[in-house]
Amino acid sequence: MSTRNIPEESPSTQTPQRFPIPSAAPRATYIFLSVNIVVFVAQFGLQLAAGQIASNLVFAFGAKINEFIVAGQYYRLVTMIFLHGGLVHLAFNSYALYIIGPTVERPFGSLRFLIVYLLSGVTGSIFSFIFNPHPAVGASGAIFGLIGASGVYLFTHRRVFGALAKQRLNSIAMITIINLVIGLNPGIDNWAHIGGLIGGGVLAWLIEPVWQLESDYSGAAQVVDSSPLKGRWPVVLAYGFAIVAGIMLGTAVQR
Repeated sequence: MSTRNIPEESPSTQTPQRFPIPSAAPRATYIFLSVNIVVFVAQFGLQLAAGQIASNLVFAFGAKINEFIVAGQYYRLVTMIFLHGGLVHLAFNSYALYIIGPTVERPFGSLRFLIVYLLSGVTGSIFSFIFNPHPAVGASGAIFGLIGASGVYLFTHRRVFGALAKQRLNSIAMITIINLVIGLNPGIDNWAHIGGLIGGGVLAWLIEPVWQLESDYSGAAQVVDSSPLKGRWPVVLAYGFAIVAGIMLGTAVQR
């Protein structure tokens, strides 16, 4: 077997041979989307059955509330990702996840996608914990993580995708800037957005697939991931330690 990099686009008059990049079905995207909707329906059902008090209890037990996190309820840094403050909030994040999720999961695969979504979401929660004193909920930190991951993936593979990478990177930059500007409005947790964006970018740099064209002696060739996830667990673990350090820093700051 021999391994070589995927060739860059050539101005040759001959039509270059193209090899498809492996693509995974976006199952995890639709699972997270379904979970967000089911949790919101449960919140709404509680409100109808027992009034506003029951609905508030859901937030009381799952929202990012700094004083409770300082008291040891660190699970809130995860549960806040699956709660939403209203139908419009849910609809906006669900649409964003529906559009952006598959563009990350197809090249990354479902397990990498799960890691990026959850850990970048928690990173956004930690930024919110450190810099935002107000209660917060929402999947937008994780969604910004997907945006960051998509941007890093396209940048590191820009020679493979050519002009398409530049076009998509420009779109990602514009979407990011617009949403961060919108996030300056009161009531929007922009720190979760920033943390998620950084987390997603770092995680993509650490665990993204690295495509190479592999051929055998018969000349048959296919695109393969030369850096599979099974060899990346040390860096994922290191990122986990960074999350713990962030939680400790946030606890110290809030005290």
